[in-house]
Amino acid sequence: MKIVLAYKRREELVNDAHLFDGYILENQSETRLNGKTFAELIFTLSEVVRAQRQKSQVGVFMVRLEQPSVEHAVSDDAVETICVHPHKYIEALSPPPQRIVLKVNHRAPTSATATVGLRAGVETLIDAFGESVYVQVKNGEAECPRCGRWRGTMWRRGGSTAVKCVECGFLVVAHAQFRIDGHSDWAAIFTEDLLGVDAQDTPRFFLPRAWNTSGPWITREDLQKKYDKYVEEKENADR
Repeated sequence: MKIVLAYKRREELVNDAHLFDGYILENQSETRLNGKTFAELIFTLSEVVRAQRQKSQVGVFMVRLEQPSVEHAVSDDAVETICVHPHKYIEALSPPPQRIVLKVNHRAPTSATATVGLRAGVETLIDAFGESVYVQVKNGEAECPRCGRWRGTMWRRGGSTAVKCVECGFLVVAHAQFRIDGHSDWAAIFTEDLLGVDAQDTPRFFLPRAWNTSGPWITREDLQKKYDKYVEEKENADR
């Protein structure tokens, strides 16, 4: 039996979280889900799948309704987790916001003195606010500036590179990408480009950098004010 969870995120925040509307489709039977948290969606899906697995083999699919999209199949391992430990599946896709504090490595340098100095300089750049903001990329996955999940990928098309989230569909061009050690990459995004994405879809941004004292989230309005102040100070300094 094919079971489909289709859902769409509401724009407004309730208790600092988004609610979702959607449905679960089992053959010709549809269960509406309105005003639910992501956890409630998954717990309901868990109940439906567990009930149907007692009768027949089940295939689970998910689809986001914010934009035209295709269903993607949920792996057998993920289905098993949804049925047996739904809370673990929810935690895996909804990590709690964490404030990331970047620190310079102060261990005594050996022959890599120049490398350590470069790393410290890059980390200082990442901590600062200005023309660009920085998104961490690790093991091929990136922090999504819209939903905050590690579901972003570095998407390349033609001569352009972008951060593209497979979870919420967020897409923004990255004008530079660099590495400061063997594991962590950073993508640079023009602040103006970030503020240029659809305001209705993105009322706040996940930017857990040192400059974000309200972090890890910052509202679009606060980011705009901070950027306007930066531009004004830069123009005054250039006079």
